[in-house]
Amino acid sequence: MPRLHSALAASAAMATLVAALPAAADGPSPQVSPTVYEPAPVQQVSNDFWSGLFIGGALGIGMSQHQYSGNFDSVDRLEFSHDLGEHGGLASIQIGYTFAMSERTYVGATFDYTIFDVNANSHMQYLVGGQQVTVDQEITPESMMTIGGRVGVLANENTQFYGMLGWSRASFGESHNYNGGGVLTGLASTASGSYEVDGATIGIGMETRLGDRTSLGVEYRYTDLGDQTIFSSTVGGIYSTQTSNAVQQVRVGLNMHF
Repeated sequence: MPRLHSALAASAAMATLVAALPAAADGPSPQVSPTVYEPAPVQQVSNDFWSGLFIGGALGIGMSQHQYSGNFDSVDRLEFSHDLGEHGGLASIQIGYTFAMSERTYVGATFDYTIFDVNANSHMQYLVGGQQVTVDQEITPESMMTIGGRVGVLANENTQFYGMLGWSRASFGESHNYNGGGVLTGLASTASGSYEVDGATIGIGMETRLGDRTSLGVEYRYTDLGDQTIFSSTVGGIYSTQTSNAVQQVRVGLNMHF
């Protein structure tokens, strides 16, 4: 009996040891930290380039357009009207400020000063009362100042299209020579001088970003400067001449943004 008890006790101890081996082999369960996935950063495209101060210059082509008319009434009478115009170069400097109204829309104000190299002239001859009358006219746009506003819409982050509306004041040089008998009796008819006129300017343009602070643009403008009396006299008769004034511009400009 003692041997039986000893054998049973040994068997029980062996069974307990065998049952404990897998748990001892596995050891305590490690604690696994949950994996946290963070979304990749989204690259934000900033359009601050189009907001703020800009300064620039432009070169281009200007065209001066005039309808020149007159009334000479003394011994004989002459009424006439003809067009004259010419194109040439221009150079301009400008300053402006824009700010965002929405993600794609910008508004701003601009001021620019432009000088022209344009000379419009005409030489007309008329037969009045059997005598030849010559009317020579030369009109030269010299400079123009424009203050206005613009509204732009982004086609993409690098390019915008815009329209502009402003008010301009322009200076013109003028010279004329009226020569002939009869209708021009008693008229001192050769003179030169200058005059200033103002009127509305409208335009459209496109501007594209070149670098971190620079942009290149092309713009078309039309300015209606109204009518101007050139000459008026009542000595020996009634004499008057006047002209309408309009200027068109095509400009290519480079701007620096701040």
